[in-house]
Amino acid sequence: MCNDFANSEHKSSFLFRIYEMITPNARTLLITLLLITALVGFLHDANANPTLSGKNFGRTTRHTLATGKRSVDIDDLSAWKARCLYAVSGMYCKIQRILFYVVAILAFRFRFHRWLTVIDAGFLITYSTTAAIHGLALTFDPAIGRDSDYLVLTKLMYTYSYVATCFTFYAPRIFNAPGRLTIALWTGIVAAAAITMTSRIGAFVDGYIANVNIEVCDSTGICANTCNLRTGPSLFHSKDEEMLLYCRGPPIDIPSNISSSTADLFTIASAIMWRINDSNKDSASYKKSSSGIIWVVVISIILQTTTLNWILPPPTARDLIFIRLTKNCNHGATDYLLTRILRRLVKVILFFVWPLQYLYLSLSWLLAPCVLIPSLSDFIFLNWMPGDDTPLSTPSRRRLRTAKALALSWYIWAGLGYLMWPALFLYGLITGEKEFKRLELPEQGTPLNAGQWSPWVNVGLGLLVATVHRIFHPESKAHSIWVQQGVLRSTEAKRPWWVFGWEEAWYWYTFVHGEWVDLVTWWKNPMRASWARKIMSNRNENI
Repeated sequence: MCNDFANSEHKSSFLFRIYEMITPNARTLLITLLLITALVGFLHDANANPTLSGKNFGRTTRHTLATGKRSVDIDDLSAWKARCLYAVSGMYCKIQRILFYVVAILAFRFRFHRWLTVIDAGFLITYSTTAAIHGLALTFDPAIGRDSDYLVLTKLMYTYSYVATCFTFYAPRIFNAPGRLTIALWTGIVAAAAITMTSRIGAFVDGYIANVNIEVCDSTGICANTCNLRTGPSLFHSKDEEMLLYCRGPPIDIPSNISSSTADLFTIASAIMWRINDSNKDSASYKKSSSGIIWVVVISIILQTTTLNWILPPPTARDLIFIRLTKNCNHGATDYLLTRILRRLVKVILFFVWPLQYLYLSLSWLLAPCVLIPSLSDFIFLNWMPGDDTPLSTPSRRRLRTAKALALSWYIWAGLGYLMWPALFLYGLITGEKEFKRLELPEQGTPLNAGQWSPWVNVGLGLLVATVHRIFHPESKAHSIWVQQGVLRSTEAKRPWWVFGWEEAWYWYTFVHGEWVDLVTWWKNPMRASWARKIMSNRNENI
């Protein structure tokens, strides 16, 4: 049992006596519910500043829409430029977004529970892959500037990418070979959609700016707008589907040639819109900011590091870098120098061509997959280099120090990459929801709709079944963690007192402690440690 390690010193503690009163299953469920409650409460109560940036179109309180089929007096009317958008699809409404976050937290929290992890992963994969395909199709939609889904998906795709990438870290121990392939394809599709949609955000903004409409209101507060006067073709919206008024700009003057007192509000709004469009074309376009390209470069570096971590664990990459710098090279200095120059040139072209053309080309999404190629080239060059697979007999002290420093630097950077993704996931989740609350995009679904709350029932039933399974199979939890991860369970005598009965914390402590011991051993004699593992690996391949 998880609490067998408790000695008399622990039992004398008041805190530990309280701790013993709570079973591990109840404690796990309680912690998870507290995390979910805190997350939902934060997203619900997050402060927002409802302003719309760009072109000085501020958010205002929405007015009652009406066709205005009655006689009006021109002197009593007020008119504004307006922006209209299709409502956010029910799949991306707030309650569905929060459900995705909750399922992701459940999947990571109960990742050692194989059955629940597979179910959660199935939901996440199905949901995010469908959203990715939808987002990629929206990049070709003529109505890209009028669809709120594109604006929402551009933010959500990065959150989905974080979740998918985190799954790649656990996939080798949780899923079989077909499952790992599915996780890899899922990560690739979502990451490609995130990069592609980000590179096409300029097309959305240009379409949004060009879609100028007019709203006219009389003195009684009855209004009419031209949102659906010219909808245009769309891949995902029928001609009969209505666009909703999103925001208004500053008031505009009604042209003097519109003076009929018998015209209705909609006719007046239509006449103003056509005259403004004919006389004052809005030629503004979206300019990519320096902060946008910086964000793209940062995401590129993180994706490359994470991809390489997935292919090669940090300790293996550390050994390969050290071996590569301390091996024999019998092909001559010229061949080695040319190979190194060629490698550097290829990496520079592959790494910088996409961010640069992102700034200056309109079809930047065509080269979006290039962002992952440098990490694959790293993998190829780390495993291949002109020379023999034998160490130098007497490497110079300078070479040893250089190899040691470079290998350790990459090991630290790759290790930070593992910690980077959970932080980015939370950061993207919080900032994304704050942005959605600030924009106040119209949504099709409400929490009372059956299609919105029914998935929550499914997740709740899965959590209930998993909890009951753990209650009736208490021994499976402690042992399945170690078997699943392929790690030998340490003796209870070495368990730290602060771990208590939390088996997962005990596993992570063992894992980190093992990594630290391996790093110290490597640091004392990197030549011996790295080449010993290399020779052992070659022997295993030959068997």
